[in-house]
Amino acid sequence: MLVSGCTGGRPGDSPDGAFEIDLILSTADGLRDGDPVLRDRETVGRIVRLAPKVNRVEATARFDGSYRPTRSARFALRWDEEGRRFVQIVETRPAPDRYRSGEKVLAQVSPESLENRLWVVK
Repeated sequence: MLVSGCTGGRPGDSPDGAFEIDLILSTADGLRDGDPVLRDRETVGRIVRLAPKVNRVEATARFDGSYRPTRSARFALRWDEEGRRFVQIVETRPAPDRYRSGEKVLAQVSPESLENRLWVVK
């Protein structure tokens, strides 16, 4: 599992509606600043900050305003044919009540994510 949780999104002051979501990563193997966040095959955001901490990595994903994560949004680390890493929004169905071992789910975001709350994937 890459992300153990994420904090709420912060609405941007920009007129285009850009905002950021903080992710708490257990590892960021191969992930770099500037790597894309994709929904289907469309880039809707970018990783803008990776900060190593003790036993975790804190990251920030900035979204361009064309997509706002919903309650059922989930994120997973993926890589393309050339081995480049990216974050994929992989599910849009309601979140399960509990985390199932082996799921490639990184974090989920609640629609109330405009406050700084922490969501932990259990």
